[in-house]
Amino acid sequence: MLTQLQVRNFAIIHQSELQFTNGFNVITGETGAGKSILLNALSLILGERASSSVIFNKEKKAVIEGTFQINPSKFEAFFTTNDLDFATETIVRRELKANGKSRAFINDTPVTLEVLKEFTLQLVDLHRQHESIALTSLDFQRELIDVLAGNTKLVEEFTKKFHQFQALNKSLQQKRELEQKNRQEQDFLAFQANELSEVSIQVNEFEQLENELQRVTNFEQIQEHLQNISQQLEESDNGAIQLLRTALYELRQLTKLSSEYEELYNRLQTAIVDIEDCANSLNDFEDEEFDEERIQFLTQRVDLINRLMNKHGVQTDEELIKIHNSLEQRLNEFSSTGTEISKLEQQISSLQKELQSKAKSISVKRKNVVKDLEQNAKSSLAEVGMPNAHIQVQLETAEQLNAYGQDHVQLLFSANAGQQPQALKQVASGGELSRLLLALKSLIAGKTEQPTLVFDEIDTGISGEVAKKVGAVMNNMATNHQIIAVTHLPQIAALGHHHLKVEKAIEDGNTYSYVKSLTKQERVKEIAEMLGGENPSKHSLKAAEEMLTALAKVK
Repeated sequence: MLTQLQVRNFAIIHQSELQFTNGFNVITGETGAGKSILLNALSLILGERASSSVIFNKEKKAVIEGTFQINPSKFEAFFTTNDLDFATETIVRRELKANGKSRAFINDTPVTLEVLKEFTLQLVDLHRQHESIALTSLDFQRELIDVLAGNTKLVEEFTKKFHQFQALNKSLQQKRELEQKNRQEQDFLAFQANELSEVSIQVNEFEQLENELQRVTNFEQIQEHLQNISQQLEESDNGAIQLLRTALYELRQLTKLSSEYEELYNRLQTAIVDIEDCANSLNDFEDEEFDEERIQFLTQRVDLINRLMNKHGVQTDEELIKIHNSLEQRLNEFSSTGTEISKLEQQISSLQKELQSKAKSISVKRKNVVKDLEQNAKSSLAEVGMPNAHIQVQLETAEQLNAYGQDHVQLLFSANAGQQPQALKQVASGGELSRLLLALKSLIAGKTEQPTLVFDEIDTGISGEVAKKVGAVMNNMATNHQIIAVTHLPQIAALGHHHLKVEKAIEDGNTYSYVKSLTKQERVKEIAEMLGGENPSKHSLKAAEEMLTALAKVK
């Protein structure tokens, strides 16, 4: 329950403090006095966005503070989750600065606007004048049905799942488009990758092949040189090896005469071993035979690799191998896209079955309340002065799932006997919409967990006996809820348990708005002014007193 609302430096309100009680609180005041400004202030602590234009004195911040009595069993978990200090008397505050920045607090702890809204929307249902028009919205009508059906949480869960379902379908569509777009490219890349795979190039292979090809294509010249070298090294009498061995023998004799020659002897001996090993290797090359097939293989292999390097614009086989690896990676990505599509299709199928099952449950609960809603609405409409009015709930199963199930929900309305019910926006006047909304809210009041219901001039377009009936409905709702109503009708104001009046005054050239709680005698004067205008006559005062006395019996 809202027990107090403090407003400072907001629009034309310099500073006001409103005390609310349990039951039916009415707020009155002349047009322009600032009644709606108070509700605008209240809306800020309910989490609505704010503009710095509402700040009266730009050198100071605007502050709106609401005090609520809350139920520990309902809110302790919320306070624990959001690391807030719990108190049965909780204070919610919004601060606005001229630079456009705003801050929100719960029990002096800063909170985000989302947390503030999550908390206060469980406490207050604020009905603004435009909501009567909103009643013509199909979404608004569906929400009313779901509140009565106890579907609210189930629909919220369904909506989250449905958005996941939509996101998965969007992702699937994108993957399929990507797959279709890349299919031609995939074929081309696969051809290139297969071509490189068949060649199976190794690192540094091209250089080795070129060297070998150069050697075998010059086979005869190489053999001739090898033979000449072999002859120079190994000729029996004058060959280099034989001459070196003779020199080695002479050095050996010198070592016998002096040890100083041993190092030279060892060096020459090592050199002869190396030269002999070289001669043996040359002999091995001499033993090779000319291989025409090998030349042909090498030539074709070099040409093939050279052609592939030119094709892909590279100069080394190492770069060609990198291209091959890159092509394989791209092809793997294409393959993974197919896997992802398959996985998404399975997820979508599973989620769709789950949604269809939940949609059936939601639909069943909606259908179960239709008859009672139509009957109870007829009774409630009679209570607000529309005895011949009735509504008809049109509930049809759609072909496709939507964000709220699989139903098309619409309220049809008829204000007169014998008139066929039609869509609200086609047949209901402004005053009828206001009363219809009040009638429906009176039906769902017991289904909502919000202890405070606020109505901003829901009495628009009505007067006289109808106004009494509308006031009686709100008065009756106050049995189980705190009701706060801004009204311009004396019949409704007289039914309030607690009466607040908004007035404005001019001080130092500025217009200010303030609020005061009325005593019994002040209420008589206020009701009289609402009946007969400013400076009410004795007749108006007597009529007001009689109205308060008569309507008090309704309470």
